[in-house]
Amino acid sequence: MGIVYSCRMDGTPGNLALKIVEVPKEGREREMALQEVKLLQSLNHPNIVPLVAVQLKPIQQSSSDLIEGEEVWMVMELFDGSLKDIIRKRSRNWFKEKELLNWLTEILKGLEYLHGMEIAHRDIKVRNLILLTMKRVKIF
Repeated sequence: MGIVYSCRMDGTPGNLALKIVEVPKEGREREMALQEVKLLQSLNHPNIVPLVAVQLKPIQQSSSDLIEGEEVWMVMELFDGSLKDIIRKRSRNWFKEKELLNWLTEILKGLEYLHGMEIAHRDIKVRNLILLTMKRVKIF
């Protein structure tokens, strides 16, 4: 899951999001987490949230020099909300067919790209569908 902060980075316009995710010190979970980050770095499509930068940082206990594990710091586009947020705000108002068709088209373009690279997202849900504008959807 992780923690997300708003941030700025030299050489990039506007605010960005900094997502910090804890990575186990060793084992299969660590390998899978680092492999996923590497995969995310390789993606480049208008309907996929891109990673701008990635940094692996050690987590140290405050009382000693022992390293407990590591965190992955991922910098990506900052967005106002997910499709889930939009649905909640408009709970009693119906969406227009044109809006829904546009969102579905955007989502399917992103999925087509991922599947073309032989990647299965495995967690498609409204919380992971980011609305940049009412016409632009990205998969997170």
